[in-house]
Amino acid sequence: MIAGRGTPDQAPAHKLMREAPEVFDALMDRLTEATIAYLSMQIEAGAETVKIFDSWAGSLKGEAFTKYALEPTKKIIAALKAKHPDTPIIAFPREAGDGYIGFAKATGADCVALDNSVSAA
Repeated sequence: MIAGRGTPDQAPAHKLMREAPEVFDALMDRLTEATIAYLSMQIEAGAETVKIFDSWAGSLKGEAFTKYALEPTKKIIAALKAKHPDTPIIAFPREAGDGYIGFAKATGADCVALDNSVSAA
């Protein structure tokens, strides 16, 4: 969205986050609200479950992961559960590695989808 195309390291998004945090925060707020509206409409149209796919979560570390992956997901899930309490919600913070630990509980997701960034050990 920020670069006009996908990038492997999310560098343009990270640059905007560092150099214009007020713009970035406003964008994140708008995306969070749009996601709530979109997923709510999907549920109203008959979706039996929804999945929140966070494609850049794995590029975030420490406080940035909490602020820009965990907290927006938590807000989205709370809003959806308030309106559609019986609809299961899957969270997928792609390539989050250790960030998966406790993610479902912290966000209110019914479960998380995993990928190859999670060690089998």
